[in-house]
Amino acid sequence: MISDFNSWGERLLVISIPYSYTFQSFSRALRRGNQKVCIRPCIACHAGCLNRIFKMQDICCALNPAAAREKEYALVPTETPKKVLVVGGGIGGMEAARVCAIRGHQVTLCEKTDRLGGMFIAASNMSFKDADKRLIRWYEKQMRDLPINVKMNTLVTEEMIAEMTPDVLFIATGSTPRMLRLPGADNSYVLNAVTALNEPEKITGDHIVVIGGGLTGCEIAYD
Repeated sequence: MISDFNSWGERLLVISIPYSYTFQSFSRALRRGNQKVCIRPCIACHAGCLNRIFKMQDICCALNPAAAREKEYALVPTETPKKVLVVGGGIGGMEAARVCAIRGHQVTLCEKTDRLGGMFIAASNMSFKDADKRLIRWYEKQMRDLPINVKMNTLVTEEMIAEMTPDVLFIATGSTPRMLRLPGADNSYVLNAVTALNEPEKITGDHIVVIGGGLTGCEIAYD
């Protein structure tokens, strides 16, 4: 039975399971009867796995820094618990909160909106981005399952920080869209990428122009 499982597991890990899935976390999830939510999903970015293999570099993972580095990046309990404040509930903020909570710190995460996910919400809105949606759900579950005080609809101010007196402060507020400095750029029909992805009903008319041919521009044009 064990040899059969190991043989099956080896093929599964090599062929199917992305590098963000460690064998340990996969086996633990199976024992718990839940292999979908407990395991951090792969978004198929290939940034740390296939891309690095093709460059003859050590593998890693854009989502899981500990992939292939489990010993070096092992999350061990802290000997000096601290009060941690994380400002911003995007992927970066939730990962900082998750790691700190696992290590035994007292963590508060503040998000100014009513949703966790940050820019990943917009990134996951395209029709073919189901994996990104699963990643947001995975982090939402981590925030619920771990001892993290999550405050939604909370805009952090200097006064709030002074009142909370955190030992460690993470600023994970992300970025703001860059707008064109051209006449007419402030017209109502000119949208930035985040607005276009979050509010597609604002994209109207028969002739649409997408300025910028990076991944985001290509995905908006495709969708």
